[in-house]
Amino acid sequence: MLPNSTDFGSIEAQGIAGTFDLSTKDFFLTIDTFTLSISDFLEFNATNVVIDTSSDIFIEFESLGATLTGLGISGTGYNFGVKKDGSLTTLPDKDFSVVLNFNEGTDEAFQWPEWLPIQITKLEMHWEDFNTDPTDVVIVFSANVTGIKDLGGLTVEGFVENVAVDIGRLKNGENPFISIESFGVSVSGNLFGGEIEAQLIIGIVSYDLDTLEIIENPSDLDNYDNIIYGALMGTMNFLGLGGVSVRIGISELGPLQFYVEANIPILLDPFTGLTLDGLRGGVMFNSTIDSPEDAFALRDENYSPPGEKSLEQWKLDLEEAVINQIQQGIQWNAAIFTQPMIISAGATLYSSYTSKYVFRAEVDLQFDTTGKILIEASAVFGDIIESSLWLYADLSEIQSGSGRFLLLADLPEETEVLGTDPLYT
Repeated sequence: MLPNSTDFGSIEAQGIAGTFDLSTKDFFLTIDTFTLSISDFLEFNATNVVIDTSSDIFIEFESLGATLTGLGISGTGYNFGVKKDGSLTTLPDKDFSVVLNFNEGTDEAFQWPEWLPIQITKLEMHWEDFNTDPTDVVIVFSANVTGIKDLGGLTVEGFVENVAVDIGRLKNGENPFISIESFGVSVSGNLFGGEIEAQLIIGIVSYDLDTLEIIENPSDLDNYDNIIYGALMGTMNFLGLGGVSVRIGISELGPLQFYVEANIPILLDPFTGLTLDGLRGGVMFNSTIDSPEDAFALRDENYSPPGEKSLEQWKLDLEEAVINQIQQGIQWNAAIFTQPMIISAGATLYSSYTSKYVFRAEVDLQFDTTGKILIEASAVFGDIIESSLWLYADLSEIQSGSGRFLLLADLPEETEVLGTDPLYT
């Protein structure tokens, strides 16, 4: 028998009747209703249960259901049995069926972000050791993404697969998400008067509650928490104007980044054809420009303009910004704008009388609110030969009379000009 304790749960049976054959040592038992509760989150219910040790079908169920209490999830199987070898079978002359119910609000019960509605399509339960601790259970579900809150005019198609939820953490009011195996969402439609096509990214940052540092394997620690973040990357096209590239990142704690690049040519001088294009700029919240070890480090992707960073590098930047939010105790309020941030701006210059592929100059400026400045400029000839220049300045200690400056130039002949590292003034 299973233990009837407050830790495990309870067992209740009604309408029990049976016979026992002394000669064959077989018994026949019927139970009208049977309820097994495991802790306060899982309940099994069975009706018209027949146990017959003399039959090939050892146990018969008219119905057997399971309900995740408080989560709005239940499922019931009808007219099936268990053979002596442990295999499942349908009952003779009866229809076998399985019904799954995912009530409205199931995703909210899991604490799934309300701005990204989903419809659950699959659900599994996994115990590490049911006999030792039946309350130590992880729910794994997959779902279809059905939209984005308050953006009903968009077409949203996507999925999340194998999202792991720790029920113990859910009951304690903690962020229950352990991992997401895969995620893919596309967004298209009309937004702000333009046509948008974008990809949505979802990630989980797990961190140690003691050190407030990122951890790779949260299962190795007991004292940890998770933060979910989302990012949107794509393009918007406006009729008669051109395209705009956007990158937007947010987390449960507040905004992470907003970056936009507009490929809308602006003629500055009709005589020379000087044209300004690729206007770009944005803000990275809760972040500062990393201090490079030397001038050569300025070539690293970490120092590239936001629009040139790969998806992987961008995700690393967003995760670092999430950790900064946690360490600084950021929430969705005006205090967001009092924290360090990186502001970026850039543009492309060329002559419209020739082409940007004949000659163009690219200039990008990044600076943070602590006093660090990074300028990257390049001149491209014939879309083949390129000269690049980086200038880094750290003026965060300028009031105390010190600063750090780095200069790196890559010329077509691969000649490098390197400023003293560091140069103090």
